[in-house]
Amino acid sequence: MFASLKVAFGAVPDQYRWLVSIVTSLNGTIEEGLRELHSILETTTPANNVYYAETVMYTALAEGRLNNQPDRGLQLLYTHFGKTPETRTVQYLMANLLIADGNNDGAITTLSKTVGVQGAVRIPFLEFMLGECKLFRGDADADLYFRNFLITHKGKHFIKEAHQKLAWYALLNGDRPGYFSQMQQILIKGANTTDEDQQAMLEAETHATPHPVLLRSRLYYDGGYYAKALNELPESLYTTLNQHGHRLEYLYRKGRILQAQKSYPEALHYLSLTISTGQYEKYYFACSAALQCGIIHETLGSLPTARKYYLMCLEITPETYSSGLHQKARLGLNRIGEE
Repeated sequence: MFASLKVAFGAVPDQYRWLVSIVTSLNGTIEEGLRELHSILETTTPANNVYYAETVMYTALAEGRLNNQPDRGLQLLYTHFGKTPETRTVQYLMANLLIADGNNDGAITTLSKTVGVQGAVRIPFLEFMLGECKLFRGDADADLYFRNFLITHKGKHFIKEAHQKLAWYALLNGDRPGYFSQMQQILIKGANTTDEDQQAMLEAETHATPHPVLLRSRLYYDGGYYAKALNELPESLYTTLNQHGHRLEYLYRKGRILQAQKSYPEALHYLSLTISTGQYEKYYFACSAALQCGIIHETLGSLPTARKYYLMCLEITPETYSSGLHQKARLGLNRIGEE
């Protein structure tokens, strides 16, 4: 399908497009590819398009994760498959987009459903996703799903991250020996390939124990519980933070929460402070803050300013998450027609 390939090409980082051009003359943008995918859905039916269901799923995922419109992706899935997933692929996509849309409770409900043949073995990564969603919400049984994942998963990726999440679970429950035990597992198990696994490895190697209050705020934010996340960050907390990294994280977390609440002027204030005080540091906060400033200005229609921040994001190279953040910045430039 040329439309899906155009979307994929639009998401290819600049430094790799030369490689793609060796084997194909394909070009395009995410917007062009999505327009063609929607056209296919409007002009064909399951009766005359054997790949109709796959087109729906790909379009939904592209809308949610590449075009930054998870609500559109969810509506596509609901329209064509209903709100109760019948296959594990649809279950994964629905949960993925619900998380992106800030509906963590909905993701937990979706992931908790028994889908497919009764008694069939669950896909291990769905266990990981459910554990993560429950950790976001602060559920007491969150650790069980990460443990199930580690037992059933036969691959190398996400192993370090799963141990990190178990360590965080222990830390938030006052079990510091349990935290350090899980961090030791990170050093000896799993691969060090994904951004998340690399970040877990760095935390283990540097003994950079998270601040429990900042961590709880981060997890509430990741689950879409913005009011709870903000309540964890009173101004008085900032003055008690002795480590520069923790102070930088405080500014960043507050900016992200205010952004999620659409309090854009306040969000830009805290995110700009994060950039000015952290862009030459090893932490990823300034790089991500620049990306988010770009997204805010894109949302507000200030495209030249959005471009400035997306380019700024590409210039900052933190120790972790740089590849993922830079990719999102390129997608932003692609959306506003700058690539």
